[in-house]
Amino acid sequence: MQKITLKKEGIFFSFWDEQTASWINKDISEATLPISWYLPYSVQLEGDLTVCDILKLLKPYADQLQMIFTNSLAGIKLSDIYDVLQKPMEKKVSIPMNCIYLFKMGEISPIKDDQDQYLSVYPVMMGLIIDDKEETEESVYHLSSFDVRAWCALPFGIDHFMEYTDISTEEIMLDGIVNWMLFEVIHCLLSQVSLCMQVTEALPTREDDRLKSGPMLIEELLLWIDELDRILLNKMN
Repeated sequence: MQKITLKKEGIFFSFWDEQTASWINKDISEATLPISWYLPYSVQLEGDLTVCDILKLLKPYADQLQMIFTNSLAGIKLSDIYDVLQKPMEKKVSIPMNCIYLFKMGEISPIKDDQDQYLSVYPVMMGLIIDDKEETEESVYHLSSFDVRAWCALPFGIDHFMEYTDISTEEIMLDGIVNWMLFEVIHCLLSQVSLCMQVTEALPTREDDRLKSGPMLIEELLLWIDELDRILLNKMN
């Protein structure tokens, strides 16, 4: 039995030791394996964590994650995310939520001319107001319209309970406990942070010194066009 444990101190590969009947944690920073090797393992959180804490844990692997999660980032560079989070907001913004949670939403839809049904799962990250560990439908907030710097320091959690809802009747057909893979956690987090930065226009602005200094070389122009195509393709997907 193996899993990934996220703590403030680091990302740990945890495995069950039969002899001692206990979990043994190994910091992945001490291993030579790339972070991609750990992505298929289920995740648990230990201690109080925030979105900023998790991004900080991922920073040493930014180059690898930039390539793996290009689609999730939707053309945004991880370095830009870290730059934005380091800058204070010009004015204090009040937000209604008091914590951030990952959810999996399941849908069941019929397949045309078939007795089987199609199951879909959508991971989402939402803001919640939790009072005495209880939440209501009215206390759930989409994060896209809020500056990421306003909520990145809120307590972060993962909801392992999931329901499958019939899209035609809105009836809950199936529910249970599910795992979150490390890949899913990182994908959902980076997708939401990138979306927030685009919607709230929190991306850093840069002036291209090459354009100021004179005409671009043909090699520079081709690289710029290639980068533009990649960004547009990510947004279309």
